[in-house]
Amino acid sequence: MAVDLSLATRIVDFLNELLAIDSEAITAICKTRVRCNELLKNHPTVQVKFFQDQQDQYAEVGMIGILNGMCGAYDDGELRGWGCIVAHIEEDGFISRFSVLTQHVGVK
Repeated sequence: MAVDLSLATRIVDFLNELLAIDSEAITAICKTRVRCNELLKNHPTVQVKFFQDQQDQYAEVGMIGILNGMCGAYDDGELRGWGCIVAHIEEDGFISRFSVLTQHVGVK
């Protein structure tokens, strides 16, 4: 699936509006992940994070991974399999902004 940069831009603009209203809430929601099942873990566009502990391998999904899934994943190139919505997390742990990651230009 190709990336829908128009949709991604609308989502990023909206997330940045919300971030300006309440950065603590938006940061907390975006940094929250929950375990997901095999079907969601293997979805072609939803972005998940993989973990392994002493007894188990599992994946977790969060809001940004789901929103990236709506926008699609890059089909080829350096970003193959990646989504295009990026949260910029600062040293203090808070998100400073959201942006669109593009194949040829980098982060906008």
